Amino acid sequence: MELPKNYGTQMKWVLQSGRFVEDVMFDLGSRLTNEHPVHSFVLSIDDEVWKGEFSKDELDEIMDCEDLPDIQQDAADLFAALEKKNNEIMNGTEKDDKRKEEELLDALSDVVYEAGHYDYRTNYNIHWLQSALTQLLSYYKFDVIANILPNSSEMDFASTFWSVLDRCFYDIKVIPGRNRTCMVSSARVNANRNITGTNNVDNKRSASRPDLLLIKDDIEYGCSEVGKSDDAVASKKEVVETYLHSLKTMKDLFNRITQEINHDLKITRKLKVVCFHHTGYVCRVQETEEYKVPRSVKSLAAEIIPMLTLTLQAKTMSKYTTIETMTNLVSSYKNKAKGKPQFKAKKAVKIQEQKEHIILPSSLTFTPSTTLRKRKTEELN
Repeated sequence: MELPKNYGTQMKWVLQSGRFVEDVMFDLGSRLTNEHPVHSFVLSIDDEVWKGEFSKDELDEIMDCEDLPDIQQDAADLFAALEKKNNEIMNGTEKDDKRKEEELLDALSDVVYEAGHYDYRTNYNIHWLQSALTQLLSYYKFDVIANILPNSSEMDFASTFWSVLDRCFYDIKVIPGRNRTCMVSSARVNANRNITGTNNVDNKRSASRPDLLLIKDDIEYGCSEVGKSDDAVASKKEVVETYLHSLKTMKDLFNRITQEINHDLKITRKLKVVCFHHTGYVCRVQETEEYKVPRSVKSLAAEIIPMLTLTLQAKTMSKYTTIETMTNLVSSYKNKAKGKPQFKAKKAVKIQEQKEHIILPSSLTFTPSTTLRKRKTEELN
Protein backbone atom coordinates (compact mmCIF):
# COMPACT_ATOMS: atom_id res chain seq x y z
CA MET A 1 0.00 0.00 0.00
CA GLU A 2 1.58 3.25 -1.07
CA LEU A 3 0.85 6.71 -2.36
CA PRO A 4 1.86 7.32 -5.97
CA LYS A 5 5.15 9.07 -6.67
CA ASN A 6 5.31 12.85 -6.29
CA TYR A 7 2.72 12.85 -3.47
CA GLY A 8 4.22 15.41 -1.15
CA THR A 9 3.56 16.11 2.50
CA GLN A 10 2.36 19.64 1.66
CA MET A 11 -1.02 18.24 0.61
CA LYS A 12 -1.38 15.58 3.28
CA TRP A 13 -3.89 15.97 6.11
CA VAL A 14 -1.85 17.11 9.11
CA LEU A 15 -3.44 17.01 12.56
CA GLN A 16 -2.70 19.41 15.40
CA SER A 17 -0.61 16.66 16.97
CA GLY A 18 1.72 16.93 13.98
CA ARG A 19 0.86 13.47 12.63
CA PHE A 20 -0.28 12.94 9.05
CA VAL A 21 -3.55 11.02 8.69
CA GLU A 22 -2.25 9.36 5.50
CA ASP A 23 0.79 8.01 7.38
CA VAL A 24 -1.38 6.47 10.10
CA MET A 25 -3.64 4.91 7.45
CA PHE A 26 -0.63 3.58 5.53
CA ASP A 27 0.74 1.96 8.68
CA LEU A 28 -2.59 0.27 9.47
CA GLY A 29 -3.16 -0.85 5.89
CA SER A 30 0.30 -2.43 5.77
CA ARG A 31 -0.52 -4.56 8.83
CA LEU A 32 -3.92 -5.86 7.70
CA THR A 33 -4.17 -9.16 5.83
CA ASN A 34 -7.66 -8.74 4.35
CA GLU A 35 -9.21 -5.93 2.35
CA HIS A 36 -10.38 -2.92 4.33
CA PRO A 37 -11.58 0.58 3.27
CA VAL A 38 -8.21 1.94 4.45
CA HIS A 39 -6.62 0.30 1.38
CA SER A 40 -8.68 2.70 -0.74
CA PHE A 41 -7.71 5.65 1.50
CA VAL A 42 -11.26 5.85 2.88
CA LEU A 43 -11.54 6.76 6.55
CA SER A 44 -14.87 5.75 8.04
CA ILE A 45 -15.14 7.73 11.27
CA ASP A 46 -17.45 5.16 12.88
CA ASP A 47 -15.06 2.26 12.29
CA GLU A 48 -13.90 1.02 15.70
CA VAL A 49 -10.43 0.23 14.32
CA TRP A 50 -9.45 3.92 14.42
CA LYS A 51 -9.77 4.09 18.21
CA GLY A 52 -6.58 2.07 18.37
CA GLU A 53 -4.75 4.22 15.81
CA PHE A 54 -5.64 7.81 16.78
CA SER A 55 -5.84 9.53 20.16
CA LYS A 56 -9.18 10.87 21.41
CA ASP A 57 -8.16 14.44 20.54
CA GLU A 58 -7.13 13.36 17.05
CA LEU A 59 -10.44 11.54 16.52
CA ASP A 60 -12.35 14.61 17.68
CA GLU A 61 -10.43 16.70 15.14
CA ILE A 62 -11.11 14.18 12.36
CA MET A 63 -14.81 14.12 13.23
CA ASP A 64 -15.07 17.92 13.13
CA CYS A 65 -17.09 18.50 9.96
CA GLU A 66 -20.29 20.23 8.88
CA ASP A 67 -23.63 18.97 10.19
CA LEU A 68 -26.35 17.81 7.84
CA PRO A 69 -28.25 20.77 6.36
CA ASP A 70 -31.59 21.94 7.75
CA ILE A 71 -34.74 21.06 5.84
CA GLN A 72 -37.19 23.77 4.77
CA GLN A 73 -39.61 25.05 7.39
CA ASP A 74 -42.77 23.73 5.71
CA ALA A 75 -41.39 20.19 5.87
CA ALA A 76 -40.25 20.61 9.48
CA ASP A 77 -43.72 21.89 10.46
CA LEU A 78 -45.44 18.95 8.78
CA PHE A 79 -43.16 16.45 10.53
CA ALA A 80 -43.79 18.16 13.87
CA ALA A 81 -47.57 17.96 13.38
CA LEU A 82 -47.33 14.26 12.51
CA GLU A 83 -45.15 13.50 15.54
CA LYS A 84 -47.52 15.41 17.84
CA LYS A 85 -50.55 13.50 16.55
CA ASN A 86 -48.65 10.21 16.83
CA ASN A 87 -47.78 10.91 20.48
CA GLU A 88 -51.33 12.00 21.34
CA ILE A 89 -52.89 8.78 20.07
CA MET A 90 -50.21 6.20 20.87
CA ASN A 91 -49.06 7.62 24.23
CA GLY A 92 -48.92 4.78 26.75
CA THR A 93 -49.85 2.12 24.19
CA GLU A 94 -47.22 -0.62 24.29
CA LYS A 95 -49.00 -3.72 22.94
CA ASP A 96 -50.27 -4.07 19.40
CA ASP A 97 -53.70 -2.48 19.24
CA LYS A 98 -55.34 -2.62 15.81
CA ARG A 99 -58.05 -0.18 16.80
CA LYS A 100 -55.48 2.37 17.93
CA GLU A 101 -53.45 1.88 14.75
CA GLU A 102 -56.53 2.45 12.58
CA GLU A 103 -57.26 5.62 14.55
CA LEU A 104 -53.66 6.74 14.08
CA LEU A 105 -53.76 6.08 10.33
CA ASP A 106 -56.86 8.23 9.92
CA ALA A 107 -55.43 11.02 12.07
CA LEU A 108 -52.08 11.09 10.26
CA SER A 109 -53.82 11.09 6.89
CA ASP A 110 -55.91 14.06 8.00
CA VAL A 111 -52.74 15.95 9.04
CA VAL A 112 -51.21 15.39 5.59
CA TYR A 113 -54.34 16.46 3.71
CA GLU A 114 -55.02 19.47 5.96
CA ALA A 115 -51.57 20.85 5.17
CA GLY A 116 -53.08 22.08 1.92
CA HIS A 117 -52.20 21.72 -1.73
CA TYR A 118 -48.62 22.36 -2.83
CA ASP A 119 -47.92 23.08 -6.49
CA TYR A 120 -45.11 20.93 -7.84
CA ARG A 121 -44.04 23.85 -10.05
CA THR A 122 -43.30 26.16 -7.14
CA ASN A 123 -42.68 23.91 -4.11
CA TYR A 124 -41.65 20.50 -5.34
CA ASN A 125 -40.16 19.29 -2.04
CA ILE A 126 -43.43 19.58 -0.11
CA HIS A 127 -45.41 18.30 -3.10
CA TRP A 128 -43.17 15.21 -3.08
CA LEU A 129 -43.34 14.91 0.71
CA GLN A 130 -47.16 14.91 0.75
CA SER A 131 -47.24 12.38 -2.07
CA ALA A 132 -44.71 10.14 -0.30
CA LEU A 133 -46.54 10.27 3.03
CA THR A 134 -49.88 9.53 1.36
CA GLN A 135 -48.38 6.56 -0.46
CA LEU A 136 -46.68 5.18 2.65
CA LEU A 137 -49.77 5.60 4.82
CA SER A 138 -51.77 3.66 2.23
CA TYR A 139 -49.19 0.88 2.45
CA TYR A 140 -49.85 0.60 6.18
CA LYS A 141 -53.60 0.80 5.69
CA PHE A 142 -53.53 -2.25 3.42
CA ASP A 143 -50.67 -4.13 5.17
CA VAL A 144 -48.39 -3.86 2.12
CA ILE A 145 -45.19 -3.58 4.18
CA ALA A 146 -46.09 -6.43 6.52
CA ASN A 147 -46.88 -8.71 3.55
CA ILE A 148 -44.01 -7.79 1.26
CA LEU A 149 -41.23 -8.31 3.82
CA PRO A 150 -41.65 -12.10 4.20
CA ASN A 151 -43.04 -12.86 0.74
CA SER A 152 -41.10 -10.85 -1.84
CA SER A 153 -37.60 -10.24 -3.15
CA GLU A 154 -35.26 -7.36 -2.36
CA MET A 155 -36.02 -5.87 -5.80
CA ASP A 156 -39.77 -6.06 -5.09
CA PHE A 157 -39.16 -4.19 -1.86
CA ALA A 158 -37.03 -1.57 -3.62
CA SER A 159 -39.62 -0.96 -6.34
CA THR A 160 -42.42 -0.70 -3.76
CA PHE A 161 -40.85 1.33 -0.96
CA TRP A 162 -37.55 2.90 -2.00
CA SER A 163 -38.92 4.16 -5.32
CA VAL A 164 -41.12 6.51 -3.28
CA LEU A 165 -37.94 8.19 -2.02
CA ASP A 166 -36.34 8.24 -5.49
CA ARG A 167 -38.88 10.79 -6.73
CA CYS A 168 -37.51 13.40 -4.34
CA PHE A 169 -34.69 14.10 -6.84
CA TYR A 170 -36.75 14.59 -9.99
CA ASP A 171 -36.94 18.39 -9.86
CA ILE A 172 -33.15 18.78 -9.98
CA LYS A 173 -33.13 16.46 -12.99
CA VAL A 174 -31.29 13.66 -11.26
CA ILE A 175 -32.18 10.20 -12.52
CA PRO A 176 -32.26 7.41 -9.92
CA GLY A 177 -30.88 4.33 -11.69
CA ARG A 178 -31.42 0.83 -10.34
CA ASN A 179 -29.95 -2.56 -11.18
CA ARG A 180 -27.19 -1.16 -13.39
CA THR A 181 -23.42 -1.35 -13.31
CA CYS A 182 -21.61 1.63 -11.85
CA MET A 183 -19.70 3.10 -14.81
CA VAL A 184 -16.83 4.56 -12.80
CA SER A 185 -16.26 1.34 -10.84
CA SER A 186 -16.26 -0.59 -14.10
CA ALA A 187 -13.61 1.77 -15.48
CA ARG A 188 -11.45 1.22 -12.38
CA VAL A 189 -11.55 -2.58 -12.33
CA ASN A 190 -10.77 -2.69 -16.06
CA ALA A 191 -8.12 0.04 -16.05
CA ASN A 192 -5.16 -2.32 -16.53
CA ARG A 193 -6.47 -4.19 -19.57
CA ASN A 194 -3.92 -3.51 -22.29
CA ILE A 195 -1.54 -5.06 -24.82
CA THR A 196 1.54 -6.32 -22.97
CA GLY A 197 3.00 -8.65 -25.57
CA THR A 198 3.49 -11.30 -22.88
CA ASN A 199 -0.02 -12.00 -21.61
CA ASN A 200 -3.42 -12.37 -23.20
CA VAL A 201 -5.75 -9.39 -22.98
CA ASP A 202 -7.98 -9.93 -19.96
CA ASN A 203 -11.71 -10.27 -20.42
CA LYS A 204 -13.79 -7.36 -19.26
CA ARG A 205 -14.38 -7.69 -15.53
CA SER A 206 -17.74 -7.10 -13.92
CA ALA A 207 -18.07 -4.24 -11.43
CA SER A 208 -20.41 -3.37 -8.58
CA ARG A 209 -24.11 -2.91 -9.22
CA PRO A 210 -25.40 -0.66 -6.43
CA ASP A 211 -29.08 -0.75 -5.58
CA LEU A 212 -29.25 2.93 -6.51
CA LEU A 213 -27.18 5.37 -8.54
CA LEU A 214 -27.95 9.09 -8.75
CA ILE A 215 -27.07 10.24 -12.25
CA LYS A 216 -27.07 13.59 -14.03
CA ASP A 217 -25.56 14.34 -17.44
CA ASP A 218 -23.94 10.88 -17.53
CA ILE A 219 -22.07 11.56 -14.28
CA GLU A 220 -22.83 9.45 -11.21
CA TYR A 221 -23.07 11.53 -8.03
CA GLY A 222 -24.34 9.12 -5.39
CA CYS A 223 -25.15 5.49 -4.68
CA SER A 224 -27.01 3.36 -2.19
CA GLU A 225 -27.30 -0.20 -0.95
CA VAL A 226 -30.61 -1.35 0.52
CA GLY A 227 -31.73 -4.61 2.04
CA LYS A 228 -34.83 -6.58 2.97
CA SER A 229 -34.41 -8.60 6.10
CA ASP A 230 -36.08 -9.21 9.45
CA ASP A 231 -32.93 -10.80 10.85
CA ALA A 232 -31.48 -8.93 13.82
CA VAL A 233 -27.97 -9.90 12.69
CA ALA A 234 -26.70 -8.61 9.33
CA SER A 235 -25.76 -11.20 6.72
CA LYS A 236 -22.23 -11.41 5.30
CA LYS A 237 -23.50 -9.87 2.03
CA GLU A 238 -25.01 -6.91 3.90
CA VAL A 239 -21.82 -6.30 5.91
CA VAL A 240 -19.58 -6.37 2.82
CA GLU A 241 -21.90 -4.17 0.76
CA THR A 242 -22.40 -1.62 3.54
CA TYR A 243 -18.89 -1.31 4.96
CA LEU A 244 -16.73 -2.03 1.91
CA HIS A 245 -18.35 -2.07 -1.53
CA SER A 246 -20.48 1.06 -1.11
CA LEU A 247 -17.51 3.01 0.29
CA LYS A 248 -15.30 2.01 -2.64
CA THR A 249 -18.06 2.86 -5.10
CA MET A 250 -18.51 6.32 -3.63
CA LYS A 251 -14.75 6.86 -3.73
CA ASP A 252 -14.91 5.97 -7.43
CA LEU A 253 -17.65 8.56 -7.95
CA PHE A 254 -15.57 11.16 -6.14
CA ASN A 255 -12.48 10.43 -8.22
CA ARG A 256 -14.43 10.54 -11.49
CA ILE A 257 -15.59 14.10 -10.77
CA THR A 258 -12.06 15.20 -9.91
CA GLN A 259 -10.96 13.87 -13.29
CA GLU A 260 -13.70 15.90 -14.99
CA ILE A 261 -12.26 19.07 -13.44
CA ASN A 262 -8.67 18.12 -14.26
CA HIS A 263 -7.91 17.51 -10.56
CA ASP A 264 -8.30 21.21 -9.72
CA LEU A 265 -7.38 21.53 -6.03
CA LYS A 266 -9.79 24.36 -5.12
CA ILE A 267 -12.80 22.61 -6.65
CA THR A 268 -11.80 19.24 -5.20
CA ARG A 269 -11.72 20.76 -1.71
CA LYS A 270 -15.37 21.84 -2.15
CA LEU A 271 -16.56 18.48 -3.41
CA LYS A 272 -18.93 16.27 -1.43
CA VAL A 273 -20.57 13.09 -2.59
CA VAL A 274 -23.43 12.75 -0.13
CA CYS A 275 -21.43 11.79 3.02
CA PHE A 276 -17.89 12.12 1.68
CA HIS A 277 -15.74 15.11 2.46
CA HIS A 278 -12.30 15.43 0.91
CA THR A 279 -9.25 16.31 3.02
CA GLY A 280 -5.60 15.72 2.02
CA TYR A 281 -5.43 12.50 0.00
CA VAL A 282 -8.10 10.92 2.21
CA CYS A 283 -11.85 10.56 1.71
CA ARG A 284 -13.64 10.83 5.03
CA VAL A 285 -17.06 9.24 5.49
CA GLN A 286 -19.46 9.78 8.37
CA GLU A 287 -22.49 7.59 9.00
CA THR A 288 -25.95 8.55 10.20
CA GLU A 289 -28.07 6.42 12.48
CA GLU A 290 -29.64 3.34 10.89
CA TYR A 291 -33.40 3.33 10.30
CA LYS A 292 -35.56 0.39 9.29
CA VAL A 293 -38.88 0.25 7.49
CA PRO A 294 -41.35 -0.66 10.25
CA ARG A 295 -44.19 -3.13 9.83
CA SER A 296 -46.61 -0.89 11.73
CA VAL A 297 -47.62 2.74 11.31
CA LYS A 298 -47.13 3.33 15.04
CA SER A 299 -43.36 3.57 14.32
CA LEU A 300 -43.80 6.25 11.67
CA ALA A 301 -42.41 9.00 13.89
CA ALA A 302 -39.43 6.89 15.00
CA GLU A 303 -38.43 5.43 11.62
CA ILE A 304 -40.23 6.85 8.55
CA ILE A 305 -39.98 10.58 9.38
CA PRO A 306 -36.18 10.35 9.94
CA MET A 307 -35.85 8.55 6.57
CA LEU A 308 -37.80 11.27 4.77
CA THR A 309 -35.78 13.94 6.57
CA LEU A 310 -32.49 12.32 5.53
CA THR A 311 -33.70 12.12 1.94
CA LEU A 312 -34.39 15.86 1.89
CA GLN A 313 -31.05 16.56 3.58
CA ALA A 314 -29.17 14.41 1.08
CA LYS A 315 -30.90 16.22 -1.74
CA THR A 316 -30.02 19.62 -0.27
CA MET A 317 -26.43 18.52 0.24
CA SER A 318 -26.26 17.18 -3.30
CA LYS A 319 -28.02 20.18 -4.80
CA TYR A 320 -25.73 22.81 -3.34
CA THR A 321 -22.42 21.00 -3.05
CA THR A 322 -22.47 18.35 -5.72
CA ILE A 323 -25.10 17.88 -8.38
CA GLU A 324 -26.15 21.42 -9.24
CA THR A 325 -23.08 23.41 -8.24
CA MET A 326 -20.61 20.71 -9.24
CA THR A 327 -22.28 20.15 -12.61
CA ASN A 328 -21.90 23.87 -13.30
CA LEU A 329 -18.29 23.83 -12.10
CA VAL A 330 -17.48 20.78 -14.20
CA SER A 331 -19.17 22.29 -17.25
CA SER A 332 -17.42 25.65 -16.90
CA TYR A 333 -14.07 23.97 -16.34
CA LYS A 334 -14.43 21.73 -19.37
CA ASN A 335 -15.36 24.74 -21.51
CA LYS A 336 -12.16 26.61 -20.66
CA ALA A 337 -9.49 26.91 -23.34
CA LYS A 338 -7.17 23.91 -23.03
CA GLY A 339 -4.13 25.49 -24.69
CA LYS A 340 -2.04 23.59 -27.17
CA PRO A 341 -2.38 19.77 -27.35
CA GLN A 342 -0.09 17.74 -25.10
CA PHE A 343 0.98 14.13 -24.80
CA LYS A 344 -1.01 12.41 -22.02
CA ALA A 345 2.04 11.13 -20.13
CA LYS A 346 3.70 14.55 -20.01
CA LYS A 347 0.44 16.20 -19.00
CA ALA A 348 -0.04 13.74 -16.11
CA VAL A 349 3.47 14.50 -14.80
CA LYS A 350 2.84 18.24 -14.98
CA ILE A 351 -0.45 17.90 -13.08
CA GLN A 352 1.29 16.01 -10.25
CA GLU A 353 3.96 18.70 -10.02
CA GLN A 354 1.54 21.63 -9.87
CA LYS A 355 0.49 22.81 -6.40
CA GLU A 356 -2.99 23.83 -7.60
CA HIS A 357 -3.79 20.26 -8.65
CA ILE A 358 -4.22 17.04 -6.68
CA ILE A 359 -4.54 13.45 -7.89
CA LEU A 360 -6.24 11.17 -5.37
CA PRO A 361 -5.43 7.48 -4.83
CA SER A 362 -7.94 5.18 -6.50
CA SER A 363 -9.99 2.51 -4.75
CA LEU A 364 -8.25 -0.82 -4.28
CA THR A 365 -8.78 -3.34 -7.10
CA PHE A 366 -8.22 -7.01 -6.42
CA THR A 367 -7.17 -9.34 -9.21
CA PRO A 368 -9.62 -12.23 -9.79
CA SER A 369 -8.92 -15.34 -7.76
CA THR A 370 -10.72 -18.59 -7.04
CA THR A 371 -8.88 -18.90 -3.72
CA LEU A 372 -9.34 -16.87 -0.59
CA ARG A 373 -8.85 -13.17 -1.33
CA LYS A 374 -5.95 -12.45 0.98
CA ARG A 375 -4.44 -9.03 0.48
CA LYS A 376 -0.98 -9.02 -1.11
CA THR A 377 1.31 -6.07 -1.53
CA GLU A 378 1.47 -6.46 -5.31
CA GLU A 379 -2.34 -6.38 -5.53
CA LEU A 380 -2.55 -2.87 -4.13
CA ASN A 381 -3.02 0.02 -6.57
